[in-house]
Amino acid sequence: MSKGVVIIILIIIVLSVALFFTFIYTPLCSNLQCWETKLEKCGRASYVNDAGDVAWEYKIEGKSKVDSLDKCIVNVKLLELRKGSVKSLRLEGKEMKCAVPLGVVSYPETNTESCSGQLKEGMQSIIIEQLYQYILENVGKIGSEVANIDIFSGKGAISNVNVSVTNVSDSSL
Repeated sequence: MSKGVVIIILIIIVLSVALFFTFIYTPLCSNLQCWETKLEKCGRASYVNDAGDVAWEYKIEGKSKVDSLDKCIVNVKLLELRKGSVKSLRLEGKEMKCAVPLGVVSYPETNTESCSGQLKEGMQSIIIEQLYQYILENVGKIGSEVANIDIFSGKGAISNVNVSVTNVSDSSL
């Protein structure tokens, strides 16, 4: 084998290793402090948060522009749900991508407004089902509360409504 072929093979190996560590490799954080440091700087990392009743997996994918603002893209996966309804169990293994503001350290699943994916859709679906069930179970109570609202006297569920009537003369019409 000639010297030139060996050098080319070494260059390919070095470039492959560099590309792997730059674009593919994600270091695993073993504690919350490591995760928060990586999230604040939006450095590639992954972390499993075992919160007792639920286990979440987070992966920082990097920076991206969202609505012309720099955000940190975090993939959130529900690994295991240990407590909850049977309906909630269908969320296990589902993922969503969240756009967290740069420099902000928070759990992305607590504010899903900036998230998209099957996990978010599943969570919203369960909330809607529970709300629908609550309304069906309490339709009589809700109806009587709505019927007793008097917006002009300030009594009932809606209060502090200011109503002003301007005196209009016939000549201005």
